[in-house]
Formats: sequence, structure tokens, C-alpha cells
Amino acid sequence: MTGALLSGALRPLGRALAVWGTALAGLILLTSAFWPAFRDSPGMTEAIGGMPQGLVDALGLGDLGTPEGFLWGNLYSLLVPLLMAVAGASLATSLTARQEESGHYELLLTQPVSRTAVLTARITAAALAVLALGAAVFLVQWAADAIWDIGVPVARLASTVALCTFTAVVAAAATALGAAVTGRPAVAEGAGVGLTVAGYVVSALFPLREGWESAQYISPWNWALGGEPLTTTAEWWRYLAPLALAAVLAALALAAFDRRDIHAA
Repeated sequence: MTGALLSGALRPLGRALAVWGTALAGLILLTSAFWPAFRDSPGMTEAIGGMPQGLVDALGLGDLGTPEGFLWGNLYSLLVPLLMAVAGASLATSLTARQEESGHYELLLTQPVSRTAVLTARITAAALAVLALGAAVFLVQWAADAIWDIGVPVARLASTVALCTFTAVVAAAATALGAAVTGRPAVAEGAGVGLTVAGYVVSALFPLREGWESAQYISPWNWALGGEPLTTTAEWWRYLAPLALAAVLAALALAAFDRRDIHAA
């Protein structure tokens, strides 16, 4: 029964995964294609050097003339992890709150299955879909590196994509919690996206305000990406902290879902 629940949850995600994968692949390929222009035009880096240092650090725009700095500033300091988190929240919403809104949960829960098993299968399916999306991002970026001779070490690239993926898993888990508590798609997706955006703001912008610097360390975004893994080796705890938070959010979602009345279609 567990396998049937999981396969049933994964089946409708194929089209959405294809759309998100295509969008991210296009972004990565298009951006990477500009690396030769940045490499051969030091004036671009010099222009950014005239900006306030705090703003440069917040936007990840330092060292755009290096392969690692180019990819970090243009893709992995914000765009890729944010889009992956939005994808994770969207996929999780489609498996939870939208299923409840359409009445699918009512039909499913008339079968001899527990609420815990149903939601566990959906959270697991969302996490697996995000991991598949992360694998696609890595393969596309690896290919782009070879095509345009960007030259980022594969280990650093894999580390960065993995941490972006774990950030998206946190967003999916927060979405599942929002869906479990309210059953409302807008609230569910807003929980995942909102946690991600808030995490970025606290991590990137709070350090610009004197006296607010220490707040960045409570941000899940900072836990994963605060060490700029494309340029420095990420500490081991940066991998575990987002996954631990995702596990806590998922456990809270299971507890909440088990105690709430399901909305009628």
C-alpha cells in the first residue's frame, strides 16, 4: 500500500517537473553562454567594483571575472535556489492542498489507509521530485561548463546544487505544513515561498544594517548557502541543517493533518 501511495503521488508530477526542468535548463544555458563576454571584458567587473561593498556581497556580485564568481553572482546566489524553492512549494501544493480542494483526499481516505501514510507518501514524492530537479540542474550546468569552458570544479558545482536542492526541500516541507494546518492552496504555497524569501532577506540584507548582522544565522537560506559553496568548501553541517529543519516541518505537518477535519469538495 505504501508503494502504491507513493507511485500514485509521483505519477501526476511528470508534466510539472518537465516544465520546471526546461525553465531552469534554459536559464542556466542562456546565462552560462555569457561567460566568454565576462571573461574577456574586465570593465564589467570594474563597474561592479564601484558599488558599495555591502550591496555587492548581498547580491553575490563579487569576482564576476572568475568562473566561480560568475556562476555564483548570476545564478546560484539567488536565482537558481529561489526558483527551485518555488518549484518545490508548487509541487508540494499540488500534492496536498490542491488535492484536498478538489475532493481527492475525501475519496482516498475512504480507503483502508491512514492519514499519516497518505501525507507521508505525498511529502516523500515532493522531496523526490525536488531531488530529480536538482539532478537535472547539475547535469545541465555540468554540460554548460564543458560547452563554454567555464572550468568550475565538479565537486564545488555538485555541492552548490545539492545545497540549493536542500533549500527547495525545506520549502516543500513548509508547504506541506501549511497544507496540513489549513488545507488552503494559497496558504500552503505561501508558507513555502514565504519561508524561502524571508530566509534570503535575513541572510543577505540584514547584515547591511548595523546591529542586525547576527540575525542571519537563524536563516535556513544562510545555513545552506551562506558559505558561498562555489568558492569555498561547504562545512558538513550546512548539508544537515536544512534537512533537519525539513524533517521537523514534515513531522509537524503529519501531526497537524492527523488532527484536522478534511475540507469537503
